[in-house]
This record gives sequence, C-alpha cells and structure tokens, in this order.
Amino acid sequence: MKIINSLLLLALTLAICCLSSAPAAHAASKDSLNMRLLFNASTVSPYLHFNDSDWWWQAGVYEPLVWLNDSNGNFEPMIAKEWSISDDGLTYTFKLRDDVYFHNGEKLTADDVVFSYNLAKEAPTLRTFTKPYESVEAVDPLTVAVHLPEPYYPFLHHSSMIKIVSKKAVEEQGADFGTKVALAGTGPYHMVEYNPAVKVTVKAFDKYYRGKAPIENVNYIVMIDDSSAVIAFENGELDMIQVPSTYWKDIVDGGKFTTKIVPRHELYYMIINLNSPENDNILGNKLVRQAIGYSIDKEAIVDVVREGLAIPYSQFMNPEITAGGPDPTIEYGYDPEKAKALLAEAGYPDGVDVGTFMSFAPAEYVKMAQIIQASCDEVGIRFKIEQMEVAAGLTEMRAGNVSMAFCASTFLLDYDYIGRYFHTSNTATTFVKYEQTDKIDWKKIDGLFDQGTRIKDLAERKKAYSDAEREVMDSGTYFPIMMTSFGMAWNKDLEVDSSDWGAFFMFSPYGWAWK
Repeated sequence: MKIINSLLLLALTLAICCLSSAPAAHAASKDSLNMRLLFNASTVSPYLHFNDSDWWWQAGVYEPLVWLNDSNGNFEPMIAKEWSISDDGLTYTFKLRDDVYFHNGEKLTADDVVFSYNLAKEAPTLRTFTKPYESVEAVDPLTVAVHLPEPYYPFLHHSSMIKIVSKKAVEEQGADFGTKVALAGTGPYHMVEYNPAVKVTVKAFDKYYRGKAPIENVNYIVMIDDSSAVIAFENGELDMIQVPSTYWKDIVDGGKFTTKIVPRHELYYMIINLNSPENDNILGNKLVRQAIGYSIDKEAIVDVVREGLAIPYSQFMNPEITAGGPDPTIEYGYDPEKAKALLAEAGYPDGVDVGTFMSFAPAEYVKMAQIIQASCDEVGIRFKIEQMEVAAGLTEMRAGNVSMAFCASTFLLDYDYIGRYFHTSNTATTFVKYEQTDKIDWKKIDGLFDQGTRIKDLAERKKAYSDAEREVMDSGTYFPIMMTSFGMAWNKDLEVDSSDWGAFFMFSPYGWAWK
C-alpha cells in the first residue's frame, strides 16, 4: 500500500510539474477586454454628447438604422434591413429587422424608432443630423417613414449618427436617462457599470441579432495621463491602446504587441473667437486674427507633438473622401513676415497682447499651445495659456466664453457635416458665434451650406461648399492645422479584425476574440 501511495504521489507531482511548466492557456481564462478612455465619460445617452470618449465606449451599445462604413464609403444595413427613397427625395422608408431586441429584453418596433428620432431632434448637439427631417411615422410595426420638407442629399450620412433607443427603457428612467446604467440599446454589448470618472463596463448581450460577442466583458478605463496609460498597457492592465504619438516608436520597436497605423479623418484646428471681450475685443480685428494664422508653424507641431503621425493640413475635410468636398481656397502657411505686416496694418507694429489661450489639459494640447505661443511671440503676438479639463473646456467653448483654443474633430464623409461648426442654426455646437456680430457675412455662409444640401450634382455641391469655406477661411476664425493618423497597438493574443477601421474610426469590439 505504501508503494502504491508513493507511486500515486510521484505521478501527481509529475503532473503538477508538467502543468506548471506548460504555457498559460490565455483564452481559457480570459473573458474580459480592457480598453482606455482618454477622457471621462460624460453621459449614457447617445444624444447628449459629441466627443470621442463617449463614441468609443458607446459604439458597441447603441446602433443606427443604417451604418456608414467609412472604410469603403458604403451604407450598410444595421437595424434596418433595407431602405428606399421616394422619387421626389422627400421620404425615406426603412424596413426593420424582425429579430432585434433591446438590452431590457423588449423587441424593437417602429414605435421605438419614431421615439428615438423625435428624442434626437430635441438634442442640441445633434441638430446637424436632425434638422433635415420634419416628421417620422410608423407605417406598420416594422416599417418607418421619415419625411423631409425639401430634398436633402446628405440625409443618409447624417441619419447614420442617430442611434435607436428603447422607448420603454428611456421613459422608465425619465430625467435620469443619461446619468446611470441604462438597458436601452440594441448593440452587441449592454451596460453593467457606469462610473464616468473611473470606468464604464459593458457585457456581451445574449440576444444580439448577429450572435453573441466572443468576449464577455469589456472595461473602458479612464486614464487621462498618457504615460500612466502606456505603462498600464505594457504591464498588461490594458489590452488595446491608441498609442500617444510620443510613445509610438518605442511600442513598435519593442515588438511585443500587434500594431497598426490608421489614417483618420480627424482634424486638429485652432479657433479664434471674434467676439472675445479680452483687451477691448482685440480679436475682433480680422487682420490680427489673420496674423495669428500666419504665425502657426504646422510642421513643427506635427514633428514635435505627433512625431510624424499626422500631416499639416489647410482644409477642414479631405476632399478625396468627402462627398462635396471643396478644392483648396485660402491657405495659411507659416509666414512670420506676412504676420508682422498684417499686425502693422492692423495698427500694432510693436506687437500686441491678445489675451488668453485655453488649452485642454492633456500634454499633446499643451505642447501645441506652447509651440504656437512661441511662434506668435516671435512676430509680436503675445498671450497666456490656461489649462482646462476637456469636458469643462468644451462647455466653455460652446458657450462662446473662450478667446482662443485648439480642438480636434472627427468628420463624417459629407461636407455638409462641417456646417455644424459654422451654420448659425447650430448655436449649441458652434465655438464662434457668427450671428452675434456684423463682422462676418454669416447669412452668406448659412445660405451656401443650405444650398449645398439641396444640390444633387456633386460638382455643383463642391462649388457651393468651396465658396462657404473661402468665407470662413477669410474670416480668420478657424485654422486647420493637421490631419492625424492613429497608432493602434494591442495584445498579440487578441484576434482583431481591423479591416473595417476607416477614417471616421468608430468601431466596437464585436467579433474580437482571445486566442
């Protein structure tokens, strides 16, 4: 008996040794994915925000009727399986799938779509997308008709940004919708935790109509500091990261992760508020604003801040991938002598203090502000830099309370989208309130954007939008700086299909899996 027990003990010991020396079976125990949020989450509602952080985690939670695949420019079915447009261009009819469920277990019907489109129309931040349609009706339980007062050719582009929510779930939460966990979406993941300054957690939805996601849980962890995020990624606390440009070369050269450079339709630009009250409205002088434009060293910003993961840019959108995208109009190159001449013409040959530059707190924005501060100082334009957290800074910008600032925006693939930054009907989202001054012909700008939406011929649309962009560029209120590329890196044990990562860069982890 002692011999048998000894043999059993020896066999057990050998088995344990073999197991301990074998490679870890990653997929057997890994059912979660950790992703970084660059900024705090701001809302659970898909209608009350317009920033990349909320888009990032909500991409797998809420869905539109039709999806614009920005990797190929095609519209693809999502909640709607097919759609048609009336001959007069005034009615869009959507046939809905009959197997779509909300995260609360309720089956989606046309009434939910009508409710969602009406709710979205009340949201100031979505006004660009909702202004084209006049009314929405449920033709039958699985058919919805959207009625427009006049032809609006970018309608499908904009409609892809209107997410569908459960009428029952939203009405049950009432005024709390947007502030706490909601089971109102139809996407492959549903919410289980919402702590906006710390983490948002979503879980695979069992009744998702395309099949349950392979990865059970996804944690979107707020890490504002770049260096902390990179350390967390290298230590395995994050499984995927949009690599800050200053760390990109080290991550690639290290060879420990899968990496990919993804060109984005994201523009970094500078705004100058011509209504700024600082220094007796010195920024109300167009010549001063234009002098600042010629003092921006875009090449230096790309080299120092993005380390090559961007290109200097002089337009608001890329005309090669944008429907109706205009040809270049007025370009502000780095020209210190021209800046000095404009400053002298404005009556300030010895230089001038123009007030305050608001910079978002992340290091990338602060560096950009410092580079422009240095190049402006060389031509005699002086300002101080003040930092703000992103959400608070955007609120102040939209209120028109910021004199100068940087911002970054990711654009849809139709030029009408840029109108949300300039058209006076979008007061809630514009950073410079043109309608509050007679120093710019805002009625002309509004008219040109309105005209562009009614023109079916792309060449004619391009002309209208070119004229609109020329007016904005001449005003010296917005200065395009660079169009970015993103360096993405992820754990080599994570299988990711990145083939549909396009210029708009909105994707969910649906379909990803651990090896």
